[in-house]
Amino acid sequence: MPFTDGHQFLINMPMWFIAPLFFAELLNLLIRLPFKQVSSTSLKETILLFAYLALGAIAIELGGADGLPSGWLLLVCRTLFFLACLGMGRFYARVLERYDTLPNVPYFALLLAVQLVGIAALHGRYTYIPSWCQFPGGVVGTYFVTITGIAFLMRCCKMLAPSFGRSSFVAALAGNTFSIMCHHIFGFFLVCTCFGVLSVITPWFTSFDFTAYLSDWTYRWMPAAFPQTSLVYVAGGVFVSLLIHESWGRFKQFAMDAVHRGRTSLHQGQRGAGKGGSGEGA
Repeated sequence: MPFTDGHQFLINMPMWFIAPLFFAELLNLLIRLPFKQVSSTSLKETILLFAYLALGAIAIELGGADGLPSGWLLLVCRTLFFLACLGMGRFYARVLERYDTLPNVPYFALLLAVQLVGIAALHGRYTYIPSWCQFPGGVVGTYFVTITGIAFLMRCCKMLAPSFGRSSFVAALAGNTFSIMCHHIFGFFLVCTCFGVLSVITPWFTSFDFTAYLSDWTYRWMPAAFPQTSLVYVAGGVFVSLLIHESWGRFKQFAMDAVHRGRTSLHQGQRGAGKGGSGEGA
């Protein structure tokens, strides 16, 4: 079911996040309605942050270390966890970002030290799976990993932006992250299929396992001696995702143009019929 698990087909399983993200955005709008009269942005965002973190904590506790099966509870917990992450992002953008001025060297030194201490305290249980609400680190561990991980990536982006910010390729990646997340598994599948076809029509890639290819959707042909082959899959996943996005955009534009032309022709035909009727009446 699209809402209760989001994995309608294994090939589009990355799209599981769409439904909970939609409901998280909707819930965010509804919760913010009573706070419209609060003039202080800092106060409003602080109150909402703690409220969202509390709701996310409920989801983390319900999911626990084992996660949740498909069902409506899974959708609710996904939504609440996304809401907590949304609250953290808005709080940073509205309140904290103006204070994020620490130079890069001490920033990374402090952040990596905190991460190492935290990972040691968590005894290696620092990964979690939000798609199935599996949070082995508990509330504190999950929020710790989320906050420090995002802090690391955001500073990396700030450092790289001046050098790559005007690159058309980087702009294509940054502007199409939704499509890449949705379609990269399909891209991996097509790359693997190409390897399979080449193994039949050429003397190369003879180790391709068709039994695994036909029975295991996670199968990726990759020689053990060349793990760099994974870069081919990454490139293929990105390329296919961008191609799908561009094709869909062109199709929508074509359909909108066709509808506009149809309406224009209909309007002109009605005007012509009206003029003809007026002339006959005269």
